[in-house]
Amino acid sequence: MQWAADVAAIVTLLLPVLFAALILQDRRITEDPVRAVATVEEKRIVDGGGEGPTYLEIRYSFRAASGKLFHGNANVGQKLYDRLAPGGNLEVEYAADDPGLSRVPGEFNEFWIEAFAVGVQGLIFFWILGPRRWLRVRRGEVDPVLT
Repeated sequence: MQWAADVAAIVTLLLPVLFAALILQDRRITEDPVRAVATVEEKRIVDGGGEGPTYLEIRYSFRAASGKLFHGNANVGQKLYDRLAPGGNLEVEYAADDPGLSRVPGEFNEFWIEAFAVGVQGLIFFWILGPRRWLRVRRGEVDPVLT
């Protein structure tokens, strides 16, 4: 049983790592942004099913400075979502060194709040299942997993 708690502790570290990866991705766009005009391909409402929030998502495609076609998607606010239509144009930013990383400038993505919360939860669970337990066992106390 202890090994399962140890594995769970280590796995929970993936949550803040994933959040950090999202931050690094966004930073790559911010450091050297290139703007392009994208074509809206699809608008979708992604329902959280009562468990999470509802997102207004758009899918788009654009040509990078190299001429190569790239696809992206973004969660947008109600005003922009209502204004856009499939086949319409939308301004996007992408990372100069990786056009596969793109975003809609000026749109706040609520996913960041969830990603941050999940990252914090991951750290809390890691602390409870990992170092806190390991320190107790090291001091000679009974492993709380076994009680």
